[in-house]
Amino acid sequence: MHLTAEDRRKLAPYLWKYLHAPCASLGIPVESAVVMIERYAKFVNVLGHYKGCVHGVLHTYGPARLAAKLSMDINILVPCLVTSVQMRRELNKRINQTAKQYFTLIHGRSSAIFCGPGADSSVLPFEEESGIRYELTARGRLYQDNRIHAFHTISHAVKPLVDRALACLESARRRPGAFLSTAADGVLCNQTCMGPGQSPQEPAKESPVWAEPPKWRDAGSVNLPELFEHRLGQGHCDS
Repeated sequence: MHLTAEDRRKLAPYLWKYLHAPCASLGIPVESAVVMIERYAKFVNVLGHYKGCVHGVLHTYGPARLAAKLSMDINILVPCLVTSVQMRRELNKRINQTAKQYFTLIHGRSSAIFCGPGADSSVLPFEEESGIRYELTARGRLYQDNRIHAFHTISHAVKPLVDRALACLESARRRPGAFLSTAADGVLCNQTCMGPGQSPQEPAKESPVWAEPPKWRDAGSVNLPELFEHRLGQGHCDS
């Protein structure tokens, strides 16, 4: 989202009162609160009930992001937010149980400065790279390999379709009077690029049924089938 100077001026008091000040009082990073709000909004079921985000983060973002989440939970959020000693022990136990399924070690964040290409003499040829350091178990390595393979397969399946559509549009653009095409041109392009159906030149007719976005419009993104691993309790709360 692009925010104008006026947008920032209006949002600043709200964000300071309800985000920065509470985080400062609790002693936690602002970024951790932002990411928790985002994950809470994303990983809910169709009834609006939060179902946990451990496997959602692993599925959507991969092992590196899960390692960062677990490191943040056990090193910062639990010590700062949980006052009960018994509850803290129980949460740490659950976090460790989850971590041991996929990681042999999680080292926390690391940072390295290395010499970049330096093609532009006006920019210093040094870059900083930071990230979580971790080592995967056999299960974690298998999960990561399956995930990479699945995305690789999907990208190769979609690319020919995209290339075909772009080639069709480029061919239409080069024809004389491309933007004053006849109905026959529209039908030809439609059959070539999209197959039978509505011509791309025809504006989509909005049905009154969809006058408001359905509340479950994101259901597919939060109830994805697990493509990379078979495990018990899929689709249920992570806890």
